[in-house]
Amino acid sequence: MRRTAIAGLLLLSCPAWVAPGRAAVRDVSPGGDDLARAVAAAAPGDVLRLAPGVYPGGITIDKPLTLEGAGPDAAVLDARGQGRVVTVTGPDVTVRHLTLTGSGTDQRGMDAGVLLQPTAARARIVGNRLTGNLYGVYVQGPQDAVVADNDIAGRTDLPISQRGNGVTVWNAPGARIVANRITGGRDGIFANASRQDLFQGNHMEGVRFAIHYMYTNDSRILDNVSLDNDIGFALMFSSQLEIRGNQSVRDRDYGLLLNYANGSVITGNRVLGRFSKPMVTAATVNAAGDGDAAMTPGRAAGPTLRIGTAKCVFVYNANKNRLADNRFEGCEIGIHFTAGAERNVMTGNAFIANRTQVMYVGTRSLDWSDHGRGNYWSDNPAFDLNGDGIADEALPPQRPGGPRRLAPAGGQAAAEQPGRPGHPLGPGAVPRPASRRGGGQRPPDEAATLGRSPFPRYRERPAMTATVTIDQVSKIYGGRAALNQVSLDLEPGQCVALVGHNGAGKSTLIKLMLGLIHPSRGQVRLLGEDPAGAHAAHLRRAVGYLPENLAFHPSLTGRETLDFYARLKGLPRRGNADLLAHVGLEAEAAGRRVGTYSKGMRQRLGLAQALLGQPRVLFLDEPTTGLDPALRQVFYEIVQTLRTAGVTVLLSSHALTELEGQTDRIIVMNRGLKIADGTLASLRHLADLPVRVRTMGADAEGVANALGPFGRVQAHGEAVECLCNGDDKVAVLRRLSALPLTDIAVIEPTLDELYAHFLRQEQAA
Repeated sequence: MRRTAIAGLLLLSCPAWVAPGRAAVRDVSPGGDDLARAVAAAAPGDVLRLAPGVYPGGITIDKPLTLEGAGPDAAVLDARGQGRVVTVTGPDVTVRHLTLTGSGTDQRGMDAGVLLQPTAARARIVGNRLTGNLYGVYVQGPQDAVVADNDIAGRTDLPISQRGNGVTVWNAPGARIVANRITGGRDGIFANASRQDLFQGNHMEGVRFAIHYMYTNDSRILDNVSLDNDIGFALMFSSQLEIRGNQSVRDRDYGLLLNYANGSVITGNRVLGRFSKPMVTAATVNAAGDGDAAMTPGRAAGPTLRIGTAKCVFVYNANKNRLADNRFEGCEIGIHFTAGAERNVMTGNAFIANRTQVMYVGTRSLDWSDHGRGNYWSDNPAFDLNGDGIADEALPPQRPGGPRRLAPAGGQAAAEQPGRPGHPLGPGAVPRPASRRGGGQRPPDEAATLGRSPFPRYRERPAMTATVTIDQVSKIYGGRAALNQVSLDLEPGQCVALVGHNGAGKSTLIKLMLGLIHPSRGQVRLLGEDPAGAHAAHLRRAVGYLPENLAFHPSLTGRETLDFYARLKGLPRRGNADLLAHVGLEAEAAGRRVGTYSKGMRQRLGLAQALLGQPRVLFLDEPTTGLDPALRQVFYEIVQTLRTAGVTVLLSSHALTELEGQTDRIIVMNRGLKIADGTLASLRHLADLPVRVRTMGADAEGVANALGPFGRVQAHGEAVECLCNGDDKVAVLRRLSALPLTDIAVIEPTLDELYAHFLRQEQAA
């Protein structure tokens, strides 16, 4: 009822377009291509009323029309597994009260129940049932589109990477996604590169992310419900958002994830955790203290039960946000807060019965209060003698007589006030850790400070084949293997890509090579030496390291920062100006305070720091984050120069597409295992994925007749695509040369596709 009311209010505020003097209601009956003919014959503004029955899909609406049924169960449009059910290219189109089913499964072709193309301004998709489609509704660029009060059931019979989203919004300013019920598929609602959108009153269940924002700004997420999903609300690389009144109930990993989400207001939301199957405990995760491995929730291990929601809220490099009057309850960790997150306001939130209330990874004390108003902690045993609803003492950063932790331990709600769970029990500061025990991490720039040592200078060994050797290395944390019998060699002059999702073990591997941690089993050699051995400090003079999360002093200028690291490495400063200019920080920028730098400028400064002293081995973790396309090209030109000079370069990155053609070799990690290793060509040969040959100028039947047994043919609009084995590629091209083609393209499997293939293969093993 509430969903329908929200949708109704929205639709009343969005007047429909009516053609002056020509609008008519036309009844359409099922049978053959009657619907397609009726659409073609209709005048702008007409209403096509569909009688109960089944109609063929593949309908394109290119003018202002209303397509409606008597109810969502009466008239059914079925695409029978081919293409899209309805494609809208004209403005002011309404599709309502229909069942739309049976789209194709081509992600590139955007096969969907409804595809709204950029010209479909002010489209309204209302009160429909969409089932058995790859994408439910794909909003591809139109302005002011409305998707409201629909029931969308996504595909669950496909691997997660091959599924589509319930609603996808791409560059569609003013989109209104309201009061929909979405189950199954990949993400409930996915927004990318959009702005001024409203997502309100939607219910999402059984998906990966309920709402997933990427590069979407000036938008609102209000009163939505996420139930039993992997992650509730994932807000990434977006700014100026209003996140209010949402609920995450029994989501597995995170209720609310803020990753580079800036300048936003998060208020009045609720995250309620749940118990799940046997998992590692929070203590085990905290003890790991290791980038990827420590961030991976939900690992099965032993008989210990943990609360299913690993973290109610995870704040990662998110700045200038206001988190107020939210309720975070029943999670393994109430809030995980990283050092890269700055100038956030935390006030009036309730942290209730989380096993660990706060996990803070940083070195500075933070004051989580605003004008004296702090947050509610259910494990604060303080009294309230004056009855003002605020504890007489703030929750201390550590237990008296107990070990210092990154966060106060969760406990029973001894001081909880019934009926006032959101009221603060006094302001308190998040503690500054005294050591790295209990989950802390070495500050990201600390690797560059390891150059000073009382030991004699490192003596060069005779020439060797491999600059880095890892032999049967395992790293165990609390009975869980962050790395499991990994072996690899890195050669001089090689650029190697290290890829894998968060938790795959990439950060663990890099820390082992830097000597920051020791292997549990096996052997690591850097330039022929133990990187954690007696001569480790001088050994690191030959190593450059760019961490993913940079932490430079904001009061120093770029020039002063680089001079500081040069002194730490015992290097002269005379070449620093040229090095800064080489990475795009000219004299004016180098003279500015780092606190005024953009993310991209800080990344360039970090790259300059890593290049100090002409390193022989260079470790780069997400090096192109924040760089514009021109500077990315400059970065890869620098990498090419280093390769030519014999430097070993290891790139850890999630940007798989840009790695193609830039690296000599690719190593794929998953769950601590090396599951693939080789050149792009060798990985393509090993995966044996089909090659796509796309043609223009010939029909699908002609292409199929020409190819015979060599491939499977699919039509995509005016293009015809053939899927063939890599070994048959030349034979296919030879046969196609006899056809009157106007264009032809050979599309090899991308690195993204190879990565997904090897993950599926390893998971099935």
